[in-house]
Amino acid sequence: MRHHDHSRRHFLGTAAGAAAAGAFGFGGLGGLNAAFASELFDPTTPRQPHHAPKAKAVIWLHMAGAPSTLDLFDYKPQLVKLAGTPLPDSFGKDLKTATDGGVGNLFASKRTWKQHGETGAWVSDLLPNIAKQADSIAFLKGSKTEGSTHVIASLKLHTAGLVPGRPALGSWVQYGLGSANPDLPAFVVLPTGVGAAGGGRGAVIWSSGFLPAALQGTPFRKGDSPILHLARPEGITEKEQQAQLDLLRQLNGEHAARYPGDTELLARAKSYDLAYRMQVSAPEAVDFSKETAATKA
Repeated sequence: MRHHDHSRRHFLGTAAGAAAAGAFGFGGLGGLNAAFASELFDPTTPRQPHHAPKAKAVIWLHMAGAPSTLDLFDYKPQLVKLAGTPLPDSFGKDLKTATDGGVGNLFASKRTWKQHGETGAWVSDLLPNIAKQADSIAFLKGSKTEGSTHVIASLKLHTAGLVPGRPALGSWVQYGLGSANPDLPAFVVLPTGVGAAGGGRGAVIWSSGFLPAALQGTPFRKGDSPILHLARPEGITEKEQQAQLDLLRQLNGEHAARYPGDTELLARAKSYDLAYRMQVSAPEAVDFSKETAATKA
């Protein structure tokens, strides 16, 4: 190193770059696993929770465009009284609305309502069978939103924000608990393929936001190959693939030396390593041939 290169800026840049390059472990997949073992480079590392968990997994069913709770079990007698009138000023001025005309007059449910069970839960005529189980159901009515459209409300529901940029709930869970299986993604997304995914927001509602990019959701598709581009290409042996990954890791390491702290790059490098391991683990995880007929129905 030349004498005039001995500056604080150069030292910090070189040191950070060396650390980032070291994270890619030019010695093979094992080197990358070791480098990612620290929390600095692998936010998916399993962590011990504050207390014994009661659940092994979370399955979040997001049905964008489903019937409004105002037509199902959230009876609003005051809304019935105000139907056809403008939104009161007391409701608040921060409501995010559609861009094609703003808020119109209030509209009340046209359903027939009755109280059911010993709890006296209000349920509409749309749910006659569920109404019979009213005493066995916990109705949560304390949530609210500043959005009045599916797109804004979907984003709010998944990220607690009205504009893109905040992490999805799945990203936060993975950030706090890590992954229980290093060979499979901890946060997966199962779009139905019908309509716009995520209520029109798409991938932004399973984004990691300002958290490390490695925490974003992994979308699965329908069919026998739910994970795109996972299978090894025909004509490529495992040894040849290993050599390709080693070269790619070296190139990524050199790039990381120039751009230390680039979480997108770290996430991309980690995804290659995860994909390599998933070639063995994922086919079994998504194989439904051994499941019961009830599960397949």
